[in-house]
Amino acid sequence: MFHQKIKQCFSHSVHLVSSVISEFTYSDTDLTRNRKFPADKLITFLVSQGSSST
Repeated sequence: MFHQKIKQCFSHSVHLVSSVISEFTYSDTDLTRNRKFPADKLITFLVSQGSSST
């Protein structure tokens, strides 16, 4: 189904961004600690919150 393809593409894109997250941060220490929300979950959460506010 079409919505599953969109979700799969989104998940793949988030994975690609989170695998090179150091290219999107100001210092080497940003988003490197093991926290409750790793970069991929944080990105997914922020996008889902933005989409639910419209």
